[in-house]
Amino acid sequence: MFEQARELARRHEQLVEGMPGANRFVSAAIEERLDQLDLILDMIRERHRVFASSVPLDTPQISNEHGREILRLNQEIEMLHVAFYYFANAVTTIIEENPLPYLETFRANDVSFVRNRLLEHIRPDPDSPFARVSVLDPGGPRFTKPVRDMGMRSSGSLYDEADKFSKIAGDLFNRAVTAAERAKRETT
Repeated sequence: MFEQARELARRHEQLVEGMPGANRFVSAAIEERLDQLDLILDMIRERHRVFASSVPLDTPQISNEHGREILRLNQEIEMLHVAFYYFANAVTTIIEENPLPYLETFRANDVSFVRNRLLEHIRPDPDSPFARVSVLDPGGPRFTKPVRDMGMRSSGSLYDEADKFSKIAGDLFNRAVTAAERAKRETT
C-alpha cells in the first residue's frame, strides 16, 4: 500500500543527495517505517482472514482451546492495529523533527487522525473501559469506543485509514520530488 510513497521517498533522497540538510539516514528511517507499515498491514490482513474463518457463526458453543485461539488472534490484531498508528506517527515525527530539503512537514489535519487514534485509544475515558478493536468488520479492524449517552463511536476502518495515510505521504513526497527536480533544473 505504501509502495508509491516509498518510491517517491527514494527518489527524493536521490535528488537531494549532497544538498545542505540532506540526510540519508533520515531518508532511510522514513523508508523503513513505510516498509514496516506495509508489513503490519500484511500481518493484520492474514490474522483478520484467519479470525474471520475461525469464528463459527452456526455453532453457539466452541471448545476452550478454540476460544483461546480466537482470543489470541483478536489480541494480535489489536496489538498490530495500535502498532500501525505507532509507526505512522513515527513517520510524521521523523519528518517534523528532521527537516529535509524541499520536504514539507505534514499538515496538522493530515496527521490528526493518526495521532488521535494513537493517543485517544490507549487512554480510557474516566467512566468507560479502554477502546476495543472490532475485528469482524469486513473493511478491517476498527477502534470502537464507548461515548457517554451515545452508545459506541467507531473510527474508520484501518484499511481505509491506511489508504488515506498512504495517499497523504505519497502527496507529500510527490511535492518534494517536484520541488527538488525544479531546483535541479534551475541550477544546471
